[in-house]
Amino acid sequence: MAAVKVRRMDAVLKGDPRAEVPIVPDVLGGPKEVQQPVWDLRLHRVYGLSREGRGEEAIDRIFEEIDELLRAEHLRLAADDECYALREYIPRGGFRAGETNSLILNLKKHPARQGQPDWKYKLLAIQQVARELRGAINSAWLQGAVIVPMPPSRASNDPEYDDRMVQVAHALVAGTGATVRELIVRTVSRVASHSQEQARDVDRLLQSLGLNESVAVPEPAKIGVIDDVLTTGAHFRAARYLLQRRFPSAHIVGFFAARRIIVDEDSD
Repeated sequence: MAAVKVRRMDAVLKGDPRAEVPIVPDVLGGPKEVQQPVWDLRLHRVYGLSREGRGEEAIDRIFEEIDELLRAEHLRLAADDECYALREYIPRGGFRAGETNSLILNLKKHPARQGQPDWKYKLLAIQQVARELRGAINSAWLQGAVIVPMPPSRASNDPEYDDRMVQVAHALVAGTGATVRELIVRTVSRVASHSQEQARDVDRLLQSLGLNESVAVPEPAKIGVIDDVLTTGAHFRAARYLLQRRFPSAHIVGFFAARRIIVDEDSD
C-alpha cells in the first residue's frame, strides 16, 4: 500500500505549511504476520472557517497525537489511550486568546442563549468543528465506524442540557459511511467540568455515566469518541472503560477539537 502524505507538525511550526513527508500507515492490532486492515488516523487536511464563519480559506492542520510527552498535561490518560487533538485551547483566556478559544467558547455557548443574536455563532462553531474533525480522520477509517459524542455535564432531561457534540457528530458523519450512536449517556447532572476547581476523578465520573444498551447492537468494530476539549482525560478514560467493557474487541479512539494547554501565568 502506498505511503500516506501527512503534514509534519515541525514543518508547520517553522512556517512551511506546505511541507509534506511520506509516512507509512500504521497497522492497528494483531501480530505482524497476520493481515489486518490498515488504518492511518493522522490528518492530511482540515477545511476551516474564518473567525467570522465565512469559509474564506482552507486551513491546513494536523492531528496532534497525545503521546508520552503530552500525557503529562492530561494526567488521567493512560499509556494505551489513543487520543488526537486538532487545536490548543488556553484556559481562562477568553475570546481574546485567539481563534481557537473563540471557536470553543462559541461551541460551549449556554443553551439559555438560544434565540439571542449571538446564538448563530454556536451553530457556526458546530459546523466548523464537524468539518475539521471529518477532514482530519482518514476516510477509510470512518467507513463503518461508530462515532460516539461525549455527553455534556447535564442529563438529557435537564433544562440546561446541551446537545452540541451530538450535533457535531451528525454533521461529521454525513456522507462518510460512519454512524452516530449515543452509547455513553449522562445519568445524573453534574456541575460543568470547566467550572470546577477540583481535579476530575474517573471513578466519580463513572457514578454519573452509563452505557446506553438500546443502541449497543450491532457490536461496533471501530469507535471514535468525540469531544470539544481534552483537559485531564478523565472523561475519555471513563467513556473508554464503559465502552471497552461492553465491546472488548473494539478499537476505541478519542478525537478532540482541541486540547487544553498549560500556560505559565508568571511568564512574560
